[in-house]
Amino acid sequence: MCSMEKNTKIIALAGKGGVGKTSLSALTVRLLAERHPGSRILAIDADPAVGLATALGVEVSATVDGIRKAFVQTAEAGFAAAAVEPLPDKLYDRRKRQRKL
Repeated sequence: MCSMEKNTKIIALAGKGGVGKTSLSALTVRLLAERHPGSRILAIDADPAVGLATALGVEVSATVDGIRKAFVQTAEAGFAAAAVEPLPDKLYDRRKRQRKL
């Protein structure tokens, strides 16, 4: 097992609009960054308004909607196989085993 698998954590925040998801997400990211300065933190904001990036003061390089549109355009152009990169066999096998448990 690689070190990333042992230390990777996933935190998801969800709820109705206006309940503070963006504020809580920004606070969580900032606290994690302060407490674990050598760690890499990936924050994904599926809101087209990119409020999380604004709250964190970072520039948006790609949005979930932009990525989705790129996949659709690639598939519609006749390159469906290129639109989706297959999972490596090792990762796929591990996920298949986890589903059986």
